[in-house]
Amino acid sequence: CAKCQAGTFRGWNSFELTGQCVDCTSFVPNSFSEPGADDKTQCYCSTPQIGSDGKLQAGYYFNYALYGAGKQRICDRCPTEGVVCPGGFRNATTWMHAIPFALPNYYMTQLAAASRCSIEFDVGATPFSACQPQDCSQLPEENRPECV
Repeated sequence: CAKCQAGTFRGWNSFELTGQCVDCTSFVPNSFSEPGADDKTQCYCSTPQIGSDGKLQAGYYFNYALYGAGKQRICDRCPTEGVVCPGGFRNATTWMHAIPFALPNYYMTQLAAASRCSIEFDVGATPFSACQPQDCSQLPEENRPECV
C-alpha cells in the first residue's frame, strides 16, 4: 500500500473506512500532515508560510478552548501582533499541538493573545525588558524583585 502524500492521512478508523488518503482539511480546516500519515490525529495546524507578496503569513494554532465534549477541532489563524504560532506538534510521539508563544517585548494574556510589555529597566547602555527571558542578576539590586 502506498504512503499518503503530505497533507493527507490514511482513513482506516470507523469514520473513514475507505483506506484511502483523506485530506487533513476535511477533518480539521487549516491543517496539514507529513507524508505517510496513517491517522487523522497526525494532522497538525499549518505552519507560517511565505505569501505571494514575500511576507511571512501567520500560522495557525490548535484552539484547545473549542475542543472537547463534542466540540469541533479547529486550527485558528494566529493573531498578527506579538504572537508566534509555530504550527506542527510540540511532541510528535504524543501528538500534542504546538502552542502559541509571545514575541520579545510581549507577554501572553490568553492562549493566543499577547500585549506589549511596558516594563523596561535601563541597565547600562541596553534597555532591559521584563518581558524577555534575561538574566535578572544584571539588574540593579532594587529592581530584582520586579524581575520575573
